[in-house]
Amino acid sequence: MNLGRHHRLPLLLVGLLTLVGPAAVFGQPQTKEPESPVVERLVRAVSSEGVAAVDRFWEGLKGTGTPLIEDIGLGGQVLATFLWRGEASNVVVVTELNDNDVSRNRMTRLGATDLWFKTYRLPRTATFTYSLSPNDSLEPLWSVKNFAERARTFVMDAMNPDLLNFGFYSVSIASMPLAPRPYPSSRAASPLAGRLVERSLSSEVLNEDRRLWFYSSRKTPAEASADPLVVVFDGKTYLEVVDLPRMVDDLVAAGDIPPVSIAFIDNPPSSRSRDLVASDAFAAFVSEEALPVAREELGAGYEASRTILAGSSLGGLAAARLAWLRPDLFGGVIGLSASFHRSPSGEEPEWLLRMIAAAPRRHLAFFLTVGAFETAYRPGGVPSQLATNRHARTLLTSKGYEVTYSEYPGGHDYVYWKVKLAEALRHLLGTS
Repeated sequence: MNLGRHHRLPLLLVGLLTLVGPAAVFGQPQTKEPESPVVERLVRAVSSEGVAAVDRFWEGLKGTGTPLIEDIGLGGQVLATFLWRGEASNVVVVTELNDNDVSRNRMTRLGATDLWFKTYRLPRTATFTYSLSPNDSLEPLWSVKNFAERARTFVMDAMNPDLLNFGFYSVSIASMPLAPRPYPSSRAASPLAGRLVERSLSSEVLNEDRRLWFYSSRKTPAEASADPLVVVFDGKTYLEVVDLPRMVDDLVAAGDIPPVSIAFIDNPPSSRSRDLVASDAFAAFVSEEALPVAREELGAGYEASRTILAGSSLGGLAAARLAWLRPDLFGGVIGLSASFHRSPSGEEPEWLLRMIAAAPRRHLAFFLTVGAFETAYRPGGVPSQLATNRHARTLLTSKGYEVTYSEYPGGHDYVYWKVKLAEALRHLLGTS
């Protein structure tokens, strides 16, 4: 495991981020509304031809899809125009752009037509998920008590076939021209190269049954005794949505990583927040009950330096906390937009970071990454995802931890997390 590599942002980029912020560096929309030349031409056509111009324009989109991407010589940026057609009192692009501010993500109606549009200036490498919300309540998203209820009114972009499917709902994916393509590749339809096993574990510390899945690049446990082990939270999602086994197959086949074993820990919605924020019972379940079963089932080795905890959002927070609590078992952490702002009831934000700051350094390596669009602050002045991950980078680096840190042009979603997870595995497990 290449845990000895210690990467930091180039000093020039660090300075630039400090001076102007991530929006300017990564091209997140600025205060001035960008204007699409295509939309401007359509406005002129509508003034002379009426709705027939909109019909012709909409028909043409069937061949190109949406959002409408225009390269007008903005260096590393393009214009992306989101479009919707229909009668509504308003339409909102549900996105983390513009600090997740509903009022700043409202679409504009084109004159008296039923065409709505919203244009952003974005980096060529950006990719992220979004939905459209006709007749939106316009209530700030962070103040919504029942977000799931409100989300039922969101719709996918009918002109965009690129979707992220969670089974019970889907969201649209916006990809700029140079956006990386996430793993798995075209091998997705082929059989898995290794073996996948599902188990139900009756936990004494949780007093309930939990589902676990185990995947090994090897055909038999006897072959995997020296293989690294990755333990990932939100296991069902990483199994079914991320398709982590096939990602590993691709990386192993390309020679980017050695054969690896993976333990998927289920965190069902009913207990996810309780498990992943600061649960000592869940930490004991993973380290004392699930981990031994994983090693037995997979045949993976017992070396802590070759055992990695991985997770996104709250899962990234839980991975960092458990590795910090049990460095005798875990040597690496992959945090994808880790929710370092979250704390148990009664504690101030960034509770885990304060604990790490006050304690001696453990022998751990961190791979942390966060979206440059994750800039929305929460009620009560709780720092944004981007701000708290920057705090984590600064703190961990100052304490002498091995830290690999990056900010990507995207948001809090699995589209870029897939890309960054593959990068993390190559970095921490790479064969070179």
